[in-house]
Amino acid sequence: MKLVIKEKDKKPREIDLERKAYVIGRDAACDIIISDNRVSSRHLFLTPRGEGWWVRDLGSTNGTFINGRQVSVSPLREGDVLKIGHTILTLGIPPSSVPRASSPTQLTTRVEIVPSPPSTLEEAKKVHRHLEVLCEVSRVLNSLLTVKEALQKTMDLIFQVLRADRGVIFLEDNGTLKITAERRRSDDVSPLQISHSIVDEVFKGEESVLTSDAMEDTRFRNRASVVSSHIHSAMCVPLKGKERNLGVIYVDTLLSKGAFQEEDLELLTVIGHQAGMAIENAHLYEENLKREKLAGIGMAIAGMAHYVKNIIQGLKGGGTLVDLGMNEKKPVLLQKGWEVVKRAVARIEDLIMNMLTYSKEREPVKKPTQLNELIKEILELFQVKLKEHKILVEANLDPEINEVMIDSQAIHRAILNLLTNAIEAVEENGKITFSTSRVPRGIEIKVSDTGKGIPKDILPQLFTPFTSGKGMEGTGLGLAVTHKIIQEHGGEIRVESKINRGTTFTIFLPFTS
Repeated sequence: MKLVIKEKDKKPREIDLERKAYVIGRDAACDIIISDNRVSSRHLFLTPRGEGWWVRDLGSTNGTFINGRQVSVSPLREGDVLKIGHTILTLGIPPSSVPRASSPTQLTTRVEIVPSPPSTLEEAKKVHRHLEVLCEVSRVLNSLLTVKEALQKTMDLIFQVLRADRGVIFLEDNGTLKITAERRRSDDVSPLQISHSIVDEVFKGEESVLTSDAMEDTRFRNRASVVSSHIHSAMCVPLKGKERNLGVIYVDTLLSKGAFQEEDLELLTVIGHQAGMAIENAHLYEENLKREKLAGIGMAIAGMAHYVKNIIQGLKGGGTLVDLGMNEKKPVLLQKGWEVVKRAVARIEDLIMNMLTYSKEREPVKKPTQLNELIKEILELFQVKLKEHKILVEANLDPEINEVMIDSQAIHRAILNLLTNAIEAVEENGKITFSTSRVPRGIEIKVSDTGKGIPKDILPQLFTPFTSGKGMEGTGLGLAVTHKIIQEHGGEIRVESKINRGTTFTIFLPFTS
């Protein structure tokens, strides 16, 4: 299997993939190196799973996209468009067609149709339409992530390509077929009456069924459900997963006999096979997502428990000093204990604010803001702490930057988090530098320190929640919150760091009206 890589302004290159995991990114240590500056140092994992390949984003700054949709973990199929930064990667050659099988029940999800040469212009148009439809089916259904989306898109495709009045998708649930999606062309809202005779026949036999006139068809004409529903032309096909039948797709028309032809059954059968695979993949994705969330929650709770425990210890220690100062009437001990308590309370407040900011989806409330003044205000808040740690602060703020449209409260918190990190990283007599400057299409804010730097193994996950390089001293939420705020503003944040030489965070905020 080949991986085709097309970087901006470069010729495509091909890599023969072995059945092993690959790290893809800008770092020279990656298995596949991309020079695109919008690609993170360690951007994603490409790993074999079963007979296919899966992609896992490694907390990249600009995200990973498959067929235009941002993903964290997703299968990658032959022909999918994988985009990172300005770079496009494809697995093999995208399929341009799907095969015609000898009968509807033999159709598979990835085959190639080689139709006989058309004898008339009308037949040629029909073949072309079939190929277009099948390619669209493959493209749409192979790019979905959830069962709900798969069902919705399947219905959309059916009503785009078939003259159906009604359509229903049944999925098997503990031995019973249940309606999971339905659609009708009219505005009729009365309960659907579906022929379960036809549905049961297809699900049990796993073979597609077409009837031009169900009420005259010898297979169904004596079935009460067919007669009561006044069904004329109907089709029903299995939803085929990889190893079992997941359910059926049923469509019919109540107005005319012979509305559906054999070619329509073939199209619906292909849709059924593709939809079955999409639903199966969606189930797999959702199960993996649940497992990852549970694992993440467990790690978060463990990390938070240690952090809160440390704060409680600080409160207890400060409380002990306060009690001692009061009992022995020593103001010095009382003052010292109270300072410890205040610091612990401030850490709790900071923790809660970060948790609230990260957990809540919100649109920035942008107002004209003096960015330089905002930074000066933050530095004034930390003036005492900076003097205590003997840290020199340098502010190189571009005087030409006037008002910018930002959510001042959110950006205040984002920069505050960066300053807090810098203070904790810098030793006595260290230096922190703030700078602002105009760049094409926006403004850059840089926060640099001369601290101990960030280890390489932590850098790829730096903006992931509950990832911290401070051990038990940090929650791992501060940078995740900052990253989220900058993304909400349509900007981006980058980090460069060298051990024992320091770290620089660069925020880009686009000009907005």
